[in-house]
Amino acid sequence: MLDEFNLSQPEHYFSPFLEMSDPESKRIVATGDQEVPYLEVPQYLRFLGTINNDESVQALTPRMLDRAAIISFDEIEPDYDLSLNTAPNLGVLDITPISGNQFIEAFSAKSLELPQDIDRTLKVIIDTLRYDKAEFGTPVNVSFRKVKAIRAYHNVTSSMYIDSRLTALDYAVIQHIIPLLNGYGKNFGQRLEQLKNVIPDEMELSHKILRKIIDTGEQNMFTYGFNL
Repeated sequence: MLDEFNLSQPEHYFSPFLEMSDPESKRIVATGDQEVPYLEVPQYLRFLGTINNDESVQALTPRMLDRAAIISFDEIEPDYDLSLNTAPNLGVLDITPISGNQFIEAFSAKSLELPQDIDRTLKVIIDTLRYDKAEFGTPVNVSFRKVKAIRAYHNVTSSMYIDSRLTALDYAVIQHIIPLLNGYGKNFGQRLEQLKNVIPDEMELSHKILRKIIDTGEQNMFTYGFNL
């Protein structure tokens, strides 16, 4: 866990680890130490970073956004009735550890194929953002790396969500696509409106965050961004 991940530019101090976002990475880092010149990072190790979005920190660049899933806690309501002075008595917890290989197995997608309707919805979203026409401002490229991450996330988590068939895709979109939405001008605002129109109503989280981006952008001289 790296707290305040973006107080300085992650692409500089964290650069050796960014390459590990690709599955074909050998996950080996040169240490500069003659006695232990290389560090092998195990497959099951995950890096988490906490960030704030204000003028005191570095904004995440497209390179970083392309390699990370962004989980926003802005919509979580604090529980003011929760007492921090008294810890609940949980007794003795029987927690059986699992191996690294079991961890990888549990969170690895068995396939990148999506159900036809989910795949069609994802394609429409991506095509709307990539559509290269001046009247919709600057296109937003969703990389193949992102597409694979969305497909993998959906296939690992879809069985956990029972509220809606589109819930897993909804979470995948707000983590992997919504953070890419940064642009300027009324035309880019039109692109975001088009995106809102093609996202199914059942994807409530995507609609809520996208509406906030559009409204905030219109109030800030048509400057749109997930980080604003």
